[in-house]
Amino acid sequence: MNNGTTHSLLVVDDERPVLDSMYDLFRRDYKVLRANNAREAKAALQQEPVHIVMSDQRMPDVTGVELLRQVKDEYPDTVRLIFTAYADIGVVVRAINEGQVFRYVTKGCDPDELRSVVRQAADYYELRTERKRLVAELQQANAELRQANALKAAFLDVASHELNTPVTIIQGMCELADEQLAQPGAEALRPYANVVRSGAKRLMHLVENMIKLMQAGSFQAELERRRVACRELFDAVVAQVQPFLTRRRQTLVVRVAPQDAKLLVDQGKTHDAVLNLITNAIKFSPDGATIELSADVRPAAGVAIEVCDEGMGIADRDVPHIFDPFFSVLLGFQWLGLRSSPPQWK
Repeated sequence: MNNGTTHSLLVVDDERPVLDSMYDLFRRDYKVLRANNAREAKAALQQEPVHIVMSDQRMPDVTGVELLRQVKDEYPDTVRLIFTAYADIGVVVRAINEGQVFRYVTKGCDPDELRSVVRQAADYYELRTERKRLVAELQQANAELRQANALKAAFLDVASHELNTPVTIIQGMCELADEQLAQPGAEALRPYANVVRSGAKRLMHLVENMIKLMQAGSFQAELERRRVACRELFDAVVAQVQPFLTRRRQTLVVRVAPQDAKLLVDQGKTHDAVLNLITNAIKFSPDGATIELSADVRPAAGVAIEVCDEGMGIADRDVPHIFDPFFSVLLGFQWLGLRSSPPQWK
């Protein structure tokens, strides 16, 4: 493994010629530090990061195994190697089994073998470092997830009360308004009250579904598909937007071919999609404009629903993104999965 990092190698031996030969062998590939004894080795470790420590077993003050045991306790990330004579092999094997030493090398081994062992130690250091980084990221992600769950619980508490309360008030006011609308001369206001009542009912349904989805920990609502007549779907949309059309003096032309065309869809979601397209058309078309809503049965492609208005259209730079979830432009267009034709459509 080579990630471009120059690893530091600390060699500990009480024989100066051995230290010099190790320096010459590894200086091209590693930053080589040298120590004659355990005291110098500890001083080097305190001064700068050391990735690999390679110590002789037989030294006058402290054995190599004992030094590396201390290194393990104080610098656990440092990879530890030991080189020794065959007479010490039993001690070294025990040190390896106890996790104090990564590998051992016999004195007088081939330089290529020694380079291979040190290279393996450097790779091992990088693997452990990467593992620690990944574990830290996982712990951070888990902490963020716990925080997100706490926020979700708080939101559910707010949503169940703060969202339902105003909708309930609107529904109650609609019921009270029915008494006033029954009075002579109030007939013209009834369509507006019906739109408010229908919208409040739909909003209540959406709030209830949203809370159920969040409580279940899933945001994938199942589609409730059934066969719906296009004319029925369009009539419901027209009833909701008619007050706005009247106010803007706009005309909505509805065409369904054939008249009995039906869709196999989730009626609520399809209704909302068409409603969004029509309200956008009303909003961005000038007063007195004509808006067209049509449905055509196409044997090879189902039913095509199209909206045509006299607005400014979609900027070329936004066209590739119109079917991206939640995409909108600064002017407020929001496209929810149905095609909108350019203004020149007839």
